[in-house]
Amino acid sequence: MEALKEIEIPPENGPVESHPLYVEGLSHLQRGEWQEAIRCLSSLEEHYPHSVEVQTLLEEAKWKASLDEKAPQPKRVRPSLLSHRLVKALLVANLILYAGWGLFTIYDQQVQPALARQQEAAYRTRILHEGQRELAEGNYEAAIQRFQEVLALSPGDREAQAGLAEAQEMAELASLYEQSQDLIEAEQWKEALNLLEEIAQRKSSYRGVTKQIAFAKRQITLANLFDEAGALYQAARWPEAMAKYEEIRAIDLSYQQSIVEDRLFASYVKHGKSLVALAGEDLEPLEEAAELFEKALTLRPLTPDLLVERSLARACLEGGQFYEQGDWPRAIAELKKVYEVRAGYAKGRAAQLLYEAHVALGDEYVEAKKYALAQEQYGHALEVAMQGGNEALSMVFEAHCKLAEAHAAEGELELALQHYREAFAAAGLGRTRGSGSLLSTYLKSADAALQEGNDSHALEQYRQALERATEHARTLLHTVQPGETLSQIAFHYHTTVGAIVAANDIPDPSAIQPEQPLTIPIIFDTQEREG
Repeated sequence: MEALKEIEIPPENGPVESHPLYVEGLSHLQRGEWQEAIRCLSSLEEHYPHSVEVQTLLEEAKWKASLDEKAPQPKRVRPSLLSHRLVKALLVANLILYAGWGLFTIYDQQVQPALARQQEAAYRTRILHEGQRELAEGNYEAAIQRFQEVLALSPGDREAQAGLAEAQEMAELASLYEQSQDLIEAEQWKEALNLLEEIAQRKSSYRGVTKQIAFAKRQITLANLFDEAGALYQAARWPEAMAKYEEIRAIDLSYQQSIVEDRLFASYVKHGKSLVALAGEDLEPLEEAAELFEKALTLRPLTPDLLVERSLARACLEGGQFYEQGDWPRAIAELKKVYEVRAGYAKGRAAQLLYEAHVALGDEYVEAKKYALAQEQYGHALEVAMQGGNEALSMVFEAHCKLAEAHAAEGELELALQHYREAFAAAGLGRTRGSGSLLSTYLKSADAALQEGNDSHALEQYRQALERATEHARTLLHTVQPGETLSQIAFHYHTTVGAIVAANDIPDPSAIQPEQPLTIPIIFDTQEREG
C-alpha cells in the first residue's frame, strides 16, 4: 500500500499500457502477487473505466486469488532438492505462459485493431486521392464512385463530401455541355444558347462557355439577318436586301458565303441597272450605280457585261462633269465611249450631251475662224442627231444650219445651200403650210434662186426662213429649278441649247439662276403668222 500510494497517477490522457499502475499491476500478476495486482488494477480501473484490457487483467487477478484461497494447505514437509527445482521450473513456465498470454491479449485487443485502423486509414487516403485525381482528369463518374467508397467507410469525411459534391456538379455540367455541343452541330442555336447560359450561371469559367455563348448569339443574329435578307431579296427590294447581306458579311464573312455572295452580287447589279434607267435629265443616279457595279466586281471581278456597265456609268458621269466645266474635248472623249456602245444610254442623255459638246466646240472654232474644224464638229453633231429619231429633229435641224453657215463662211455656198435644204426638209417646215405663209414664201424664193443659179440670194432666203421659223415658233415658259442646267432643260423639251440661248438672249449658258424664267421655242410646232 505504501508503494501504491507513492505512485503518481497521471490523468487519463494517454494509452493504458504506458500507465505506471498498469506496468506495476502486470508485474505483480506475473509474479503471482495477486492481491498487489488487484490493488493496482482496481486503482487503474478508476482511471480507465471502459478499458476492456484492464477489466480482463483485474478479473484474472481476482480469479487467481480465489484459487489460492480455496486450495488446501499442504503439510509442511521439507522439500527436497528435486522439488525445489521442479517448483522453479513450474514457476518459470507459468511466468512464460502468463507473459505470452498477456502479449497475445495486448496484440489482439490493441495492436491488431490499431493496425487495422491504420490500414483502413491508408486505404481511405488512397481512394480519396484516386477520386481527386479522377476529378482533376474529368473522369467524373469514376470520381463519384471513389468518393462514395470513402464515405461508406467514413461518413463524416469532409474532403470526400466536398469531392463528391464537386464531382456530381461537374458531371451534370459535362452532360449539359455535351448536349449543347450536339445542338450546335445541328445548328439549333436558340436551344444551345439556353443550355450554355445555364452552364454559365452555375460555373462561368467552364470550358470557355462565355465565348460559346457569344458565338451562339452571333449565329442567331446571322440567321435572323439571313431570313430577313432573303425575304427582301424575293420582294426585289434591292437596297434593303443589300444592307442586310452586307451586315451579314460584316459579322461573319464565311456565313452562308456562297448564297450571300450570289444574292448580294445580283442585288448590286439589279439596283445599279435600275438607277441607270432613272438617269436622264439628272445624271446623279449614275454615281451610285457606278459604286454598286464596283462592289459587284469585288465579288466577281471578271464579269464582262458588268465591266461594261461600270465603264459606261463612269464615262457618262465624267463626260457630264466635263460638259458642265466647258471642257468640250474631254467631254466628247468620255461621252463618245458611252454613245458608241449604247446610243440611248441614260434615256438618250449621253447622246444629247455629246451633240451639245460637238456643237459648242464647233462654235468655238467658228469664233476662232477655224471653219474647217467647226465643220468637222458640226458634222459629228449631225451624226449623233440623225440617230435620235423624231425627238432629235431640233438637233438635226440645228446641226444642218450650223454646217450651212460654216460652209458659207468658207465660201462653199453649194454645200451651205445643201445643208439648209436638208435642214428644212428633215424638219418639214414650210412645206405643208398655206401659200400665204412667209416661211413658205422664203423657202419657195430660195428654191427659185437655186434654179436660177443665184446661190447668194438663195442663201439669204434660207436665212430669212430660219429667222422666221425661230421668231414665230410656239413657246413655253419654264422656270429654272435649283441645280438645273440648260442642257437638262433642252433635253426635257426635245430642243437645243442654242435655240433656248437665242430665244432668251443668254450671254453665258452656264450662268442661269434658279427661279429664272425662260422662253422655250418649239420650232416644230410653229404657228406661222403673216406680217
